[in-house]
Amino acid sequence: MTEKFQKIKDIVEQELSQEKDSTHDIDHIMRVYNLAMTIAKTEPKVNLDILQAAVLLHDIGGAKESNDPSGQTDHAVVGALMAKPILESWVFPLKILNMFKLVFYLIVIGLIINQKPLKPRFFMMLIN
Repeated sequence: MTEKFQKIKDIVEQELSQEKDSTHDIDHIMRVYNLAMTIAKTEPKVNLDILQAAVLLHDIGGAKESNDPSGQTDHAVVGALMAKPILESWVFPLKILNMFKLVFYLIVIGLIINQKPLKPRFFMMLIN
């Protein structure tokens, strides 16, 4: 793991250390990371920057969801909002940032299809 991804892992680990249970803990993240890296060895066209960032950040919003007594927090949406400044701070190429925006759009579309209410700040994320 390069320094860039180690620092992303450290950010995620700090965030997930606030979780009440182990559903989205750093051990889970690293199991998924190790499995993804193993699978990536068999896929010649995989973009490792996208894969590593996505795997490390995929549950960054988990603690916020599990610590929300109202049950209204969706860790996928919160995680997408949390991931954006992390990705931007590491100066990922525009192509990679656009891939992550696409993933965020798909999360939002999934929530709309499932008729989950979205707050205006999520729509602001789409245009920023």
